[in-house]
Amino acid sequence: MVQTSARCWADECELAATAGHLCDNHTGALFKALTRVPALETELAVTIARQDRLQAATEAGRSAARPLPFSWNGAEAEFALGHTIATWAGELARTLKLPLDQFGHPVALAAEQVPPTPRHARSHVVAVPTRIVEREAKTTDEDGKVTVEKVVQVTPARYHDDPAAIVPAAGLAARAASWLARHLDELVRLVDVVDALDEITHVVGRTRHVIDRAPARWYVGGCDYCGTAMYTRPGQAQVLCPNDECLFLIAPASCSIHQEPGEQCTSRCTIHEAQYSRTSYLVEERREWMLAAAEDYLATAAEATAALPLLADTTINVNTLRQAARWRGKRPPEIETDHTHPDGRPRYRLGDVLALAHRIAERRAG
Repeated sequence: MVQTSARCWADECELAATAGHLCDNHTGALFKALTRVPALETELAVTIARQDRLQAATEAGRSAARPLPFSWNGAEAEFALGHTIATWAGELARTLKLPLDQFGHPVALAAEQVPPTPRHARSHVVAVPTRIVEREAKTTDEDGKVTVEKVVQVTPARYHDDPAAIVPAAGLAARAASWLARHLDELVRLVDVVDALDEITHVVGRTRHVIDRAPARWYVGGCDYCGTAMYTRPGQAQVLCPNDECLFLIAPASCSIHQEPGEQCTSRCTIHEAQYSRTSYLVEERREWMLAAAEDYLATAAEATAALPLLADTTINVNTLRQAARWRGKRPPEIETDHTHPDGRPRYRLGDVLALAHRIAERRAG
């Protein structure tokens, strides 16, 4: 007999529980998180082997420190993902009185079949296609007569196993997640199903942050009224202040009959409520304002070249900037440097670096 709760047990959820102790929305979120685990586990193997490319090439030099041969963040995420999912699989198996192995995991996990991800749909690829070559073969008989014949040479295609198409063996996290997804009806009836929902969705989201890059956001300064920092995505024309309470008045409250401002009138009058709007700014104007304010800022060569793509949508090499500083007084462009910093590293004025970048871009375009 299925026991249902009057209300979903999830925090701040007022919906009714349809099966077990969760509503349809939270049950779907739990199932979606579980079905994502096999693909995440496959991508984690790429991240751990440091074969991923999450950042674009930069103009900065190589670090003198030798990196580890594996990704430490990826290894930690793999352990957390497998441990969390397998622990809840063991908890459900213990509730259902199913046999467990020596690690406290369901014995059925060893034989759990996990379907391959779409990325591994192929099993073989053509390494070298079929090659047909026509050539002339000359033969000479006993009388010295030369005969020319056309010979067709066919080289058959060669196949090999594509490493990207070989289906890897499903790990602990993928097998446990697949098993929990098949027993979702029993999982939502657990007394600790809310903890399972929070932990599973959290660890899946954390794993996605390890293998994926967050979307790029540009800083466009603080709000002029409340000072809240504002960020925007590339290509966005307008940005809203993230502070929900940062509003400005568009139209005050007024009487609809007498057209007089105010929140009260006679008892027979209808008052139009005041209209407010979120504080908004044009991104291009904010960028120009920040660019003008940053022209006198002194930065190192690495900092200045890293800021160019955000300030002027152009790039120059660090060595180009340093070489331009040596041209001072000889030929344009002139880059002034400040060597008064305690660390001894020269500082460059951003306005001069921007001017240099624009001149180089114009010369290349011409």
